[in-house]
Amino acid sequence: MYPSMYPSASNPFNPWSQQMLSGSQSNTAGRPLPATPDLHAPRPHTVVPPRPSRPPPAPGHHLPHAMQEYPAYPFAQNLPHLPPPSNVLPRPLCAPFVVPRAPAPPSYHQPPSALLYHTHPPYHIPTSASEHVAAVGPVPRVFPLSTASWKDEEKLAYERDNWREYSTKVENQLGMIPGAARFLESTEEDPNPCPSFQMYPAHHRAWLDTDRVVRAFLSDTLTVTECTHIAHCKTAADIWATLRYRHLARGPAGQISALKRFANISYASDPGTFAATTTLLTQCNEAIWQCGTPNPELFLLSGIISALEANHGTIASTLLAQPNLDLAMAIVALDARQCRPGASNGGEAFAASTTTTCSNKACPKPATHTWPYCTTAGGGMAGKTVREAQTKYRADNGIPEPTPRPPKAPHVKRDNAGRAYVTLGGTDHYLATAAPPVVPPAPAAPPVPAPPAVHFADAADGLITDAIPPGTDPPLEIIFFGGDREKKLSS
Repeated sequence: MYPSMYPSASNPFNPWSQQMLSGSQSNTAGRPLPATPDLHAPRPHTVVPPRPSRPPPAPGHHLPHAMQEYPAYPFAQNLPHLPPPSNVLPRPLCAPFVVPRAPAPPSYHQPPSALLYHTHPPYHIPTSASEHVAAVGPVPRVFPLSTASWKDEEKLAYERDNWREYSTKVENQLGMIPGAARFLESTEEDPNPCPSFQMYPAHHRAWLDTDRVVRAFLSDTLTVTECTHIAHCKTAADIWATLRYRHLARGPAGQISALKRFANISYASDPGTFAATTTLLTQCNEAIWQCGTPNPELFLLSGIISALEANHGTIASTLLAQPNLDLAMAIVALDARQCRPGASNGGEAFAASTTTTCSNKACPKPATHTWPYCTTAGGGMAGKTVREAQTKYRADNGIPEPTPRPPKAPHVKRDNAGRAYVTLGGTDHYLATAAPPVVPPAPAAPPVPAPPAVHFADAADGLITDAIPPGTDPPLEIIFFGGDREKKLSS
């Protein structure tokens, strides 16, 4: 056992005791020796005054992250957000600092903004990942979207005026996925803000990914012209608001088009179509009033456009393409056309008949129609067929449908030999009075040389008769008739 290091007379390794044994006894006379302390006695503890307690934080605050390490020093409050550690640390020595809650209200992609943990002692720190998920809520899954079912004529285009059909299909398709329709429009009753990255980093990334999916879906269902108008939008809600304002607030041009459609609608003779026609009239009426309140100038402008379409379709198409069309702009365009060199003066300018051309730059045949009936990309009926454009032109101008012509009689034709025939269903039928086609005879086969003829009598010359014993039978006499030759064979 190691000797004790406390001063003692029995400790030979203590220099004090060695000095006492070898030195003068007078120096230590009357001085008591120090006693050996008891090692098992309780040691006295230094009383430390308690630290002043920090006042509890104001209500309505919660901790920034469930697994974040709380700093134990005041200067640690300026440190950036730390990721959650791999293991849970023990309770800190001081009260943790708190940050204000997210300013955004709760939504599907952001958990409720209630107090996640206690902000006063005893502090609650989650000890597992499941406890943290139970406090902040699960991270929403990013959903996929597909545009495989969309046709080219169903995409949104300003010249087609199909916002009602397009918006209905988009809302129905996104409505099949829970929470997807909230990215189109955020309201006070159903908000959808972006979660705070400091408080909910996983929810923040999931919200950005989902918004990017919705933006890609909307961009893929638009024409090239519409995509140029939403290039500055950063979120799906911005894209949806821009498209809705562009197609609903079309101005006087859209209002004039709606008025023309409203005036050209008529009920058919079949009473079963009355409900569908009434619905169409209701939609046109809503489109008229969405563009603004009609006024006398608007009605006059509508009459000017309708009067120009008969003989001056180019001027009408140019005016309708202006987003801020008004009556003054139409009057200026008419005056400029009237004063142009080569134009007639007075009332003859409006009665002059000019060739109708299409103002669409991409139209391959602009001289055959006007812009409202152009089926090329950028025209008034882009994506439609030529027959549909012709039908709409007749309906807008009151032209009746052409009556079907009776089938023509089959034309009689003649072939190279002069025979008459008709073609029915792709097959040639010769007339009864015509001679049937002459089938040429098949070529004769080349003659086969016959073997040389041998006379039977000549062949019999070499015959040898059997020997006949004498006295058995009389001699035989055989006569061969071989034409004009006769031979006798006698035994």
